[in-house]
Amino acid sequence: IEEIKPVKVFITPKGEQVFDMGQNMVGWVRLKVEGNKGDSIKLRFAEVLDREGNFYTDNLRAAEATDTYILKGGEVEVFEPHFTFHGFRYVQIEGLPGPPETDLVTGVVIHSDIRPTGNFSCSDEMIKQLQVAARIHDIGKIVIPDYILFKPGPLTPAEFNEIKRHPTVAVDIIRYLDQFPGVIPLVEGHHEWYNGEGYPNRLKGDEIPLGARILAVADAYDAMTCPRPYRERLSSEEATRNLAAGAWTQWDPVVVEAALEVLEREHRMLETLLVES
Repeated sequence: IEEIKPVKVFITPKGEQVFDMGQNMVGWVRLKVEGNKGDSIKLRFAEVLDREGNFYTDNLRAAEATDTYILKGGEVEVFEPHFTFHGFRYVQIEGLPGPPETDLVTGVVIHSDIRPTGNFSCSDEMIKQLQVAARIHDIGKIVIPDYILFKPGPLTPAEFNEIKRHPTVAVDIIRYLDQFPGVIPLVEGHHEWYNGEGYPNRLKGDEIPLGARILAVADAYDAMTCPRPYRERLSSEEATRNLAAGAWTQWDPVVVEAALEVLEREHRMLETLLVES
């Protein structure tokens, strides 16, 4: 367990009073407040802001993610929940008596006490960054509504624009975590296209970090060979043909060539194992 303080308090364009904890966290808020008997204070929790900088909870679906406290008055009171916790970075507080000072709020960070079962290390810094980026590159999809992520048919232009937000949202989530500085360009750039037609920044060719170009090919192969709500999974042969067809346009041709060589080598190894068994 760790305790952190807000890095700032700000007012959103909609006029919401929000405390920024500076990082996404799992836990709860300890609130210190002094007010009148019967005063109600409501805390709402969010992981990200919307594109205009307002408090955003649509990704929480039906979860209320709200703590409400009723003051008894006459003294400084300290409130924190004992039967719930939240995943959040931003805390909107309504009904707070007095100025919104950061000293009033403490974030109590918790984590699961799970014994590590393995680890990864490598002397090559880019490979280490790729290993991390491969695990977290789609974390920004937490803000995309389920009806878009699991839609069985084609997306509308507006829905696709929502999907295109996820690399930028992912960067917003990991930006303030010390262990991710070299990973950020990979996460942000894994949907850039080699010909400059990708997103979010329309980078082209070598403007895209090499790690992001590698991640893009690996991510595409994985996506194609896994089932989706709108299609069945593709075979490895179909996926490799699509990768080859997309070289020079969507993907770096050198990375595609290397990936196809690895896939072919693994395919031959698997055939040999099957024959021997």
